[in-house]
Amino acid sequence: MRFNIPVALVCRFIAVNRGASSSAANSDMIVGGVLTPPILPIILISAIAKGQAPPSNGGAGQSTAPVLIAAASSSSQINLIWTPVTGDVTYTVNRATKSAADGGKKRPVGNGSDLTDVSFSDTPLDANKQFFYSVDVLDADQIVIATSNEVSATTDAGVG
Repeated sequence: MRFNIPVALVCRFIAVNRGASSSAANSDMIVGGVLTPPILPIILISAIAKGQAPPSNGGAGQSTAPVLIAAASSSSQINLIWTPVTGDVTYTVNRATKSAADGGKKRPVGNGSDLTDVSFSDTPLDANKQFFYSVDVLDADQIVIATSNEVSATTDAGVG
């Protein structure tokens, strides 16, 4: 099974989750352009386990819908990262408890609006619960011009 996920996106995700800069993530996690363990388990564990993979966005720097990846980092937090969209845009993170296909109603996450960065940590969340996410891209007039793929992640089971 092969996944088309841009290396820069993986590096940024690692940097966000490790509290390091992207260059620090590059230096100790990528060797000769190849991802080294434990990157794939950290980034793709939920996608691989569920048979999901984000679609390709057609290459970096294109003004297309962002490619979104989500992964639980604890029993109360899910980390999101997406590919950037060019132009004067901001992002809004949306969450639902059911998929759009099952009639889930996406709602903006409280502090996940008007973002300029391409990562977001959703917390506090209930343990062992599945959430569905998408990211809207808004232009300077706050009009939605694109929406990412929908992804899901389940928070870790609580202790005890």
